[in-house]
Amino acid sequence: MSRTIHSSVLRTAIGILLVLSVFCAFSAQAGEPWKFIVCGDSRGKDNGVNAEILGPLAEQIAKSGVDFILFPGDLMTGSLLHSTSKKYLDQWRTTMAPVYKTGIKVYPIAGNHEWIDYNLPEAWRQEFPELPDNGPKGEEKMTYSFTHKNALVVGLDQYFNHRHEVDQKWLDKQLAARDAQTQPHVFVFGHEPAYAALHADCMDNDEQARDAFIQSLVDAGARLYFCGHDHFYNHAEIRGFLRNNQPVVFHQLIVGTAGAPIYHWKGQYGGKNGPGKTLAKMGHDEHAGSYCQVDVDDLTVTIKYVKRQDNGDYSVDETFSYTVPDSK
Repeated sequence: MSRTIHSSVLRTAIGILLVLSVFCAFSAQAGEPWKFIVCGDSRGKDNGVNAEILGPLAEQIAKSGVDFILFPGDLMTGSLLHSTSKKYLDQWRTTMAPVYKTGIKVYPIAGNHEWIDYNLPEAWRQEFPELPDNGPKGEEKMTYSFTHKNALVVGLDQYFNHRHEVDQKWLDKQLAARDAQTQPHVFVFGHEPAYAALHADCMDNDEQARDAFIQSLVDAGARLYFCGHDHFYNHAEIRGFLRNNQPVVFHQLIVGTAGAPIYHWKGQYGGKNGPGKTLAKMGHDEHAGSYCQVDVDDLTVTIKYVKRQDNGDYSVDETFSYTVPDSK
């Protein structure tokens, strides 16, 4: 009888240990907080880059403890000369050296100024050989996706054979292949706004394709699209999209604050919103050297706009959060 009791106790103990080990492993993967930064548009007069702004910004990012940075285009002032494009990209990487030296991953995509050089892909791949190589044919290392902890991240070129658009078929495949259980978060960035704030040349040139793009993100559970092109910070809520027949609030974050000449916005969205879609301004700022920080804590995402003050100090100017999957 003692042997029976001993065996029963042993089996119970083993079972408890197995459950605890699985629970702990899952919790470590799903619940470990992490963060990343987004900012773009750093072109200027220092070999194509505004080093006066981008340099201190790189030092600030290097101290932030983030896992990576997304940089949505217009790293440099464009040039028709391929040799000049290469020199300008070299300057950008040199200016970003404080970030690279920490081991923080850097994920840029090209904007319209890079694409002034029609031979850009060659220079781009030479400058950023570490970028993912899983993009559509011809767009390798320019359009790409990668997984990081509990997220799928997608960077989209909007100029290679499809100006103001993305390769929707490729994007759909990336979203469909994702494991929503282990990667509940989806973060997507491109250079152009989906909905126009200041620049008229953006994704609303084809309203139907733009809305199909956002709907594909909504269907996948994404709630954010990061972009640049307009040289300021702007947070818009887009309402009118549905997921599982429930209304969804989607956020467009323009973060063109890394050194390009700051623009002034008159406060109105001038593009085509699309049938049944409304835009509301939630935040706006016009300070160069600022950025967005995204904190991921299990299923909750918190976005902080970190503003660079005139004296060089930084302060959080706007914060908002959401949780996936939707509670509705």
